[in-house]
Amino acid sequence: MSNKGNSYDLEAEYRQPLLDRWFLDLGYEYSRDDRENSKLVMDFDEASGRFTLFNETLSSDFNFESIQQTPSIGVRKRGDNLNLRFGASYTFTDLNNRDFLQNTSFSRSFKNLLFTGRLRYSLGKNKRFYASYRSRLNLPSVNQLQPVPNVNDPLNIVIGNPDLSPAVNHGINFNYDNYNWKERTGIYVYSNIDIEKNRVSAISTTDENLLRTTRFINIDGNYDGSAGFGYSKEIKKDSTFSANFNVRPNLRFGRQVSFTNGTELKARSFDVSPYFSTTLNFRELVEFEPGYGITFNTTRYNLENIDDVKYTSQNFNVRLTTYWPENLVWGNDIRYTYNGNVSPGFRKDALFWNMSLGLDIFDKKATVKVLA
Repeated sequence: MSNKGNSYDLEAEYRQPLLDRWFLDLGYEYSRDDRENSKLVMDFDEASGRFTLFNETLSSDFNFESIQQTPSIGVRKRGDNLNLRFGASYTFTDLNNRDFLQNTSFSRSFKNLLFTGRLRYSLGKNKRFYASYRSRLNLPSVNQLQPVPNVNDPLNIVIGNPDLSPAVNHGINFNYDNYNWKERTGIYVYSNIDIEKNRVSAISTTDENLLRTTRFINIDGNYDGSAGFGYSKEIKKDSTFSANFNVRPNLRFGRQVSFTNGTELKARSFDVSPYFSTTLNFRELVEFEPGYGITFNTTRYNLENIDDVKYTSQNFNVRLTTYWPENLVWGNDIRYTYNGNVSPGFRKDALFWNMSLGLDIFDKKATVKVLA
């Protein structure tokens, strides 16, 4: 059996100044991926007593070639408060497969226009806004394209689809943060979403003889995203005591499209996870950090024979660190977790306690630590 591969990449970029702090970017990328697969299977010949009978069904001998060429153009601005870049690229993809045994060679060509954009804007000394968009190309693998049935496992036959198209992922991000380092108080807000078009999905069907056959198609409708914010504020009573409070709620959502025994399955998920914590410090000798988080999980399915899933997870953690006597650091990390998605009959919660003892040496330039 022989499975060889070689990859080559070439990239060139040129930047031309335009107006004040404006630039024109030109680029070109070339990538090539060559794969050689050769597997010769011999069956036992009872007449000769040797493995000399060639098994064409289980054997394979093919070369797969993938070539991508991508010219690109973009405009960039660099300013004191504003930095932005917008660009476009056009990807030419050529896929060639030559099969020397099954006579199932094929060639495919694709053309995809992709865009990128990025903006960063400073609203003041501590305020910043960031936004970005990017589209990415994902090529199907040779196993997903190869139309020859793979019968290495006679009960699980895999057949590729040479008519597959590349998947395109669209990613959008937004961020805003405003943190005052002097007062140690601030807020940040974020959101992002990824949408995938033409995702390659496997369709598996099982017949009455329990023989499973898997094929591949392109599907739409998959996405996932998240959003949330964080707020922190430090309160100083005097030189002996300080307190910091944090709140970080966030949510995740998405839809996954797949197949179960040939039937389309759509799963919509939605999770909400608020988290609260505080840090109390007394004379830089004792630091106490409790935190609590809870997650509400919901997943709904489009098929009536699959039940929707709802459960709650919780976690509570406490960190206690002492810096006394001098040069001696004693740390305790206690964590309690509860997972409501555990099946009946199994324990849903767990308690962990990690302890450490450290000694600062060489004028606090190094620390010797023991963990338990």
